[in-house]
Amino acid sequence: DISSNEDQKKAILSESYKSLFIVAGPGSGKTTVMVLKILKYIFVDDIDPSEILATTFTKKAAAELTSRILGWGDEIKKHLSENLDEDSFEDIEKIMKIERIDFNQIYVGTTDSIAEELLRDYRKAGETHPIVIEDFVANSAMIKILIKDEKYLDKELVEYLKELTGRAKLTEPSKMSEILLKIKDRIYHDKVDFSRLYSESEGGFKLALDCIREYEEVLESRHTIDFAMLESNFLEKLKN
Repeated sequence: DISSNEDQKKAILSESYKSLFIVAGPGSGKTTVMVLKILKYIFVDDIDPSEILATTFTKKAAAELTSRILGWGDEIKKHLSENLDEDSFEDIEKIMKIERIDFNQIYVGTTDSIAEELLRDYRKAGETHPIVIEDFVANSAMIKILIKDEKYLDKELVEYLKELTGRAKLTEPSKMSEILLKIKDRIYHDKVDFSRLYSESEGGFKLALDCIREYEEVLESRHTIDFAMLESNFLEKLKN
């Protein structure tokens, strides 16, 4: 019951210009707070839905967020409209304003889906946005790189990846591909200067970076990017 939870009420009813950092465990009502806060922005603070962005970690959670916003939002619209006087000019204006509210304009999704949507929507005229590939496609691309010229048999590369992961045995290209992609993701997420890292590397590590560089070149030739690249591109766009 939201009416009996003072912490939730405090978060929902706080001023629109205040930032909030809410720490709560599973099943504590975080999604409810997010939805009601968003609806408060729209109906009380008069913020346009297109100015609101709500993001979460999973597609399932994002779908639940969207479902509640649409469901509860429509109920509020209906309730408000039914309690206004259609014979009053002032209330007619309010009814028309309420009817114009479009909850579908709210940006809701995972971090990756929102990044992809905004990069596509705000791309320069004539610019085509790269296709984002799924993890299994990325893994397949890296496996092909390892199999080509039998890189997966290179002792220096194998020993480096074994030492890095603590494995006693490593022979499958698919497992090596997973490790290399994790290294690549870490480089992107930590904003590491690849050129500098490469110039300072040697042995098996340099061979691993060679695979990563070739992987990037393959994706670029196909006009595709993976999720780590997508997030990196999005961050750069936000910075400028």
